[in-house]
Amino acid sequence: MEHLKNDAEADLKKAEPALLAAEVGLANLTKDKLSVVKSYSTPPGGVDVVLNAVMILLNKEASWAVAKKELADTSFLQRLQNIDKGRVPINTLKRIEKLTQDPKM
Repeated sequence: MEHLKNDAEADLKKAEPALLAAEVGLANLTKDKLSVVKSYSTPPGGVDVVLNAVMILLNKEASWAVAKKELADTSFLQRLQNIDKGRVPINTLKRIEKLTQDPKM
């Protein structure tokens, strides 16, 4: 049991830098900026990677089509701000960790 706890803590420590960067980005996000992103027919390099990570956090399919639909939701920004960071499942963190290794991120 202790081994599982240590593994989980190690995984969390690996994901923490990405979490901190995401918090900074979220603090600077506005509805106007979301509207600009939503207006793209194809997202610029890196934006797709970030939105795929966000979709994973929201337990949605990681695709541009789904991201555009979510961006149109008036509560999207609030839902992002209300994610309970302490309760994100480890498997979700591992999926996001793969995306954070992308140089575009």
